[in-house]
Amino acid sequence: NLAMDIEDNLKTLCSPKAMEKIEVRNLDAWVHGFMRSRKLEHKIVYDRSKDGALQAWQAALACKASSVDLPDNFYNQELEQVILAHGVTTRDEYRTVRRTGRGVILSRSKRDAIWPVFEEYRGQLTSRKLKEVDDAYREIASLLEQEDTSGTALPYSAVVIDETQDFGPQALKLLRAMMPREANDLFFVGDGHQRI
Repeated sequence: NLAMDIEDNLKTLCSPKAMEKIEVRNLDAWVHGFMRSRKLEHKIVYDRSKDGALQAWQAALACKASSVDLPDNFYNQELEQVILAHGVTTRDEYRTVRRTGRGVILSRSKRDAIWPVFEEYRGQLTSRKLKEVDDAYREIASLLEQEDTSGTALPYSAVVIDETQDFGPQALKLLRAMMPREANDLFFVGDGHQRI
């Protein structure tokens, strides 16, 4: 709805010729279209409590080490706030990633004991052809960066982002990767006091 409203408002400001050069899209819709265009078969997980994602998460939690006594919601929050937000993909990255604000101090050995849960979850998702949204953002950004270094034209010369406060680090990295780096190529609009 927001994208349609913005596009309608742009049509009152821009000529039809200018509008031919402007694309107004929701980021998730853009990601879905990009994945389809590249024949990437994974579906995006927006709600971990449903269907295949729930089964994958339950299988991952079954891998919890008995040596670490942490509740299930700790693992869920750690996945959201640390693993996905920071784009952590390996045990070594998890050992060194900053966990500011998490409230539980984890030694290296505890991180090593916890990591198999996240590794199992991603493996379970892969076997079901599912992908967490932040993982999809991270992987598509990586693909776009590879195309940029190979000389393939990136899709945009500039991006205007509305409701920036609703985007996490991986979404912002994807937006950065969508165009060659130039002066004034990103414009962010947002309200830090307003969140979904």
